[in-house]
Amino acid sequence: MSVLKLPLDRLSSLNVATQYSALRREAPLVRVTTPTGDPAWLVLGYDEVKQIFGDPRLGRSHPSPSGRPKSPTPRWRAAPAATTKPNSTTTPGCARC
Repeated sequence: MSVLKLPLDRLSSLNVATQYSALRREAPLVRVTTPTGDPAWLVLGYDEVKQIFGDPRLGRSHPSPSGRPKSPTPRWRAAPAATTKPNSTTTPGCARC
C-alpha cells in the first residue's frame, strides 16, 4: 500500500472517512504523510495502540521541538468580530450609546 496523505477524504465534516474501516481490517499500522508533509504512522488497531502506548521508547512530543512542523492553515476561517460600536441613530433604545 502506498503512503496515505492525511486528512483522508470524508463525505461531510460529521462523517468518518470510509477508508478507516478498511484500514483497521487490513493494515492497522499505516505510513502516512501529515497535512504539513511530515512522515508519520497512523495506528488504528486497538491491540497495536495499546502496545505502542505501553512502549517507553515512544513519546508524544516532537524529537526536535524547534524544528517541529507548523500547523497547516485551517480550511475554515471564523467570521471576524463586529468592530462597529452601536449608536443611537442605528440602534433605537440603545442604553450604551
